[in-house]
Amino acid sequence: MNHQTFSWLHPDFNALGAGNCSFYAIAGVEVLSYCVLGRDRTLRALRAWDFSGAGSETQRALSAMRSLLATDDLYTLPYAERRCAISTPHTTLVPARFYQPNALPSYFSLLLSENSGEFGATPLPAGDIWAVYRLDREFKTLIEQFFQGAAFSHLLAAEMSAYSQAAAPHRTAVFVTVHGYNLQIAVSDRGQLSFYNTFRFDNPGDFLYFVLLAYEQSRLKPDEIPLFIGGNLLESGAIYRNLYRYIQHIHFFQFTGGVHVGKSVPLPNLHLFFDLFALAAEPSANQSV
Repeated sequence: MNHQTFSWLHPDFNALGAGNCSFYAIAGVEVLSYCVLGRDRTLRALRAWDFSGAGSETQRALSAMRSLLATDDLYTLPYAERRCAISTPHTTLVPARFYQPNALPSYFSLLLSENSGEFGATPLPAGDIWAVYRLDREFKTLIEQFFQGAAFSHLLAAEMSAYSQAAAPHRTAVFVTVHGYNLQIAVSDRGQLSFYNTFRFDNPGDFLYFVLLAYEQSRLKPDEIPLFIGGNLLESGAIYRNLYRYIQHIHFFQFTGGVHVGKSVPLPNLHLFFDLFALAAEPSANQSV
C-alpha cells in the first residue's frame, strides 16, 4: 500500500509545546505509527502508515519509510520522552532459565534459513520469559538514525500487558493482533501465556486456518473461548466474516491504556491503534535494541 492510513493533529499542538509531551512510535517493515501525548495523557497527535503493499520486498518498504520520515514534521520535535517499539515477525520466546544474552542467534537456528542480521531481546511482563527477535541490519540502522535518543523495546512486551488486562475477567482467552500481513496469536490460560506464534497470511482462508490452529493446539473450543482482535482488521471484511462462522465470542480491543481520547478525535475503531495505546501504557521501555 505504501500510504498514510491515518493522520490527526490537535489544533492547539505546536512545536513549542513538544517539550511537555511524550512521543511513542511503532516501527516495522510493514507498518509505522506514532502518537504524541500531553502531560495529562491527552492525545495530541496520531499518524499511521501501511507498507504492506511492498510484500516481502524489504528494501522497497525501507525506502518508503526513509522517504516519509525525512519529510515528516512531527517526529523530530524535542519531546520530553521518546520511545520506539519494534514490530517484527522474527520473534521467539525463551524461558528465563534458558535465556543466554550472548547466544541470541542460536535461538533462530531452526527457524530461519539464513541466521544473519541484528538480534535483540526484551523481557516480557511476567518476568519469566524473554522475547528474542531478529532485525534486518538496514532496518535497525534506519530506526536508530531516525529515532535517536529513544528507548527501544519489542512491541510484544507492551501488548502482553494489555492482553493480561483484557483477559482478567476470563480464565482463558485468545488474542490476535494484525500488523500488515503478519498475524500474531497469543493464548492466555489462567493468566499464563500458553501459546504464542506469528504467521504470514495472504488471504482470509489463511487467517482463519491459523486462528483455528491456535484453538486446536491449545485444546480450546471456539464456541466457548473468546477471541480479542487488535490491529488492521474490520468487522465489515471477509476475514471477520470467516472468523464469525466458527468463533462465537469475538471482541475488538477498546483498550486505550489510560490515554485520553477526546471527542474531537475521529477514532471510530479504537482497536486499529491498540498497539500504540498498549505501548503508551507501558511504564518502561525495558531493553534497548
